Amino acid sequence: MNLHTWTGAWGTVIYWNAFVANLELHGQGTFVDPRLDDPVQFPVAARNGLGHVRREPDLITAKLPALHFYQLALPAPTPPPWSFDPQAAARGDDIAEGIAIVQRRSSGAPDSLAAEDAPAHRREAVAATAVPLSTSDSVSFGRSHLS
Repeated sequence: MNLHTWTGAWGTVIYWNAFVANLELHGQGTFVDPRLDDPVQFPVAARNGLGHVRREPDLITAKLPALHFYQLALPAPTPPPWSFDPQAAARGDDIAEGIAIVQRRSSGAPDSLAAEDAPAHRREAVAATAVPLSTSDSVSFGRSHLS
């Protein structure tokens, strides 16, 4: 899975960089996502054509790979010891890893399957252990791969 949102529904860091640069910051570039054309789910985006933005000259797209490289090169900060509960973090890790193992086994994949290759978890498969992040029926849950 090469998706970097908590719901696993949208896209990679590069996708979000392009989204923010073009749509949020109103930069001069190209951004295409036909999902934003749905007037029922995204009425403002559909009305404004935000699923198909092309501004010439494109001053954004060529810079996205370097931005992504820079983001990946940033070291993860070490949290101060007082800022979280290490035992709770370990329990959360165990739960997340357990869900991933159950998903891999239920999909027929071998236990050695890398987590990033595992399919996203459907809402009904994790409803008992996951905090709901959205009420959308189309949401799937996945693991974030930030390292």
